[in-house]
Amino acid sequence: MRTFTFGRRAAAALVATVAIGGLAAVPSTAAESGAAGMTSSFVAYEGTSFSGRSADINGCGFHQIPFHGSYKWVPRGQDGRMHNAADGRDPVHTVLRSNRDAEQSTPFGWQSLYIVC
Repeated sequence: MRTFTFGRRAAAALVATVAIGGLAAVPSTAAESGAAGMTSSFVAYEGTSFSGRSADINGCGFHQIPFHGSYKWVPRGQDGRMHNAADGRDPVHTVLRSNRDAEQSTPFGWQSLYIVC
């Protein structure tokens, strides 16, 4: 049996993570992500510089964006089509690519997102 040694902070963080069910293997490739049911993720923040409340938007299809202070795009194999209209019935403004991280620490105008699966 293997024995692991953790510092006090790391041990506390691990215990807290396991207690809330947050410990899971993270896929390393897009193929693994698809198999695990994970999609690309758009994290919208209420404030600038990734501050305040946040919403992790993921899953195939259409989503409205609740916060517009800053964002991070975490690609896992799917493109994200960004729209300026809340109902997504306008032309695609920007495409966040399936293989390229993106972020902006200042406010943005997109109102909705379509994750292409």
